Amino acid sequence: MNEEKAVNYIVSCKIVDGGFRCTPGGESHDGQIFYYVGALTITGSLHHVEKDLFENGGISDRPKDVVDVFHTYFRAVGLSLLEYQGLKAIDPTHALPVDVANMIFLPEIVTAKPFNKT
Repeated sequence: MNEEKAVNYIVSCKIVDGGFRCTPGGESHDGQIFYYVGALTITGSLHHVEKDLFENGGISDRPKDVVDVFHTYFRAVGLSLLEYQGLKAIDPTHALPVDVANMIFLPEIVTAKPFNKT
């Protein structure tokens, strides 16, 4: 993968309110926050995100829509990846808190033999 091209593509999907579109020229979508900010975190390119734009606004699909769990989750994860104060660190690969991911993906658990029912 060409990391520079991937970062440039992500940056081309950013819009003025701090959101991200699925494709350049498309509509902003909260789900993209996790995917794009995660990719920017992994590539060390978070300087492309204006963290100061997160002070105001609701956690919903679009302005004036009702707040919901789905969009709250993706925004909270995105903010955590941006190291927003007061949020637990999130593993950008698994979309889980780092401490939870470390418990789930321990080497001895991953390599354990299947459970024998007999």
